[in-house]
Amino acid sequence: MHVEEQLAEIEACRSACGCTPTRLILDHGGRALLIADGGRWTLPGGAARQIDVICDWDLGNVIACLEQLIAAQLGIEIDWMTYVADFPEGEGLCRVYAHQLDEGPALDLRPSSEWRWVGPDDL
Repeated sequence: MHVEEQLAEIEACRSACGCTPTRLILDHGGRALLIADGGRWTLPGGAARQIDVICDWDLGNVIACLEQLIAAQLGIEIDWMTYVADFPEGEGLCRVYAHQLDEGPALDLRPSSEWRWVGPDDL
């Protein structure tokens, strides 16, 4: 399948399904944080929902929701994040954002949470 066909397929899926999960690439020194979720490792985040939608111009913007999810999961506030892309996940798409940390965060994860920082060689 050509890249153009793959992009068209993703766009069609986005139109039909919308983005259900949203996740954050939390980058610190070239390493990303992964959390354990149901026996698999994943980026922090979760189910996306619209918060404070203003007319039509920010439909699909789930940053406020992701900020709340990250605060609940990691105990940190993210002051900005950059849209990366929408990726197929399950029956829909996952909207992914990124944030680069200058300093190591003081993570306040739930006591039962498993997490780890991974680099490109770990993936």
